[in-house]
Amino acid sequence: MFDVAGQDVGRHTLAWNLGPGSRLNQRTSLLLDYVGERFSRSVTHGLLLGVAHAF
Repeated sequence: MFDVAGQDVGRHTLAWNLGPGSRLNQRTSLLLDYVGERFSRSVTHGLLLGVAHAF
């Protein structure tokens, strides 16, 4: 099963989230993500760098 949950951004809002991810080894992953949102003649942008490690 695949499920995506997120915030309710409103009726006239466009939100996007994209980026590559890479598995560095069996327990560690690296993610670079670009996020954006357009609403009421305004645009916001952001970058996210993430590292995940399983113990």
